[in-house]
Amino acid sequence: MSGCARYNLQVTSTFESWLKRLLDVHYFDDAIGRSRFTTFLDQAFRQLESNPRKIVGAKPEPWPPGRRSSMHGLEFYKLYFSMPRLTASARQGRLMYLVHERECLVYLVWIYTHADFNTRPPDKDLKPLLADLRSRAFLELASEPLVLDIKGLGRVELTTKINRNST
Repeated sequence: MSGCARYNLQVTSTFESWLKRLLDVHYFDDAIGRSRFTTFLDQAFRQLESNPRKIVGAKPEPWPPGRRSSMHGLEFYKLYFSMPRLTASARQGRLMYLVHERECLVYLVWIYTHADFNTRPPDKDLKPLLADLRSRAFLELASEPLVLDIKGLGRVELTTKINRNST
C-alpha cells in the first residue's frame, strides 16, 4: 500500500523530447489522433499521481545490468498502452517511469513505441539517465502544465500539472 496521498510527477528532458517526437511523427496531420493521445496521457498522469504501482498495463521493469533499485528506494516500471489511430508496431506504446515512494515522486523517464525499440531503449542510453535520477538531490517542486511547442503543430498542452526536471 502506498504511503502517499498523491504523487508528484517530474518529467525528464528525454521524456519531453520523445513525447514531442511522437506527436510530430505520428500525429502531425491527425488532430483526432493527437487529441485522443493527449487525453490518454492526461488520464495516465492522473493515475500515476494517485497510485503508480496499480495502473492497468504497468509492470515492473528490470534495471540495466549493474543497477539495483532497492538500495536507492526507486522502483522502475513500464506502462504498455495502445497509441490511438496507429497500426502495426507503432500502435504499441510504452511509458517508462520511476517511483520514489519516500519522496512521493514519479519520474517520467521515456515514452516511445514498439516501432522505435523492440523491447526498450538501449541500456547504454538508459544507464546514465537512471543513474542521474538516482543520484540527484530532489528538486523543489513547482506545478505547471506540460506545454509542448511543436513545429507545425503549435502548442500542445496536457492538463495534468507536472514538474520539469533538467535530465
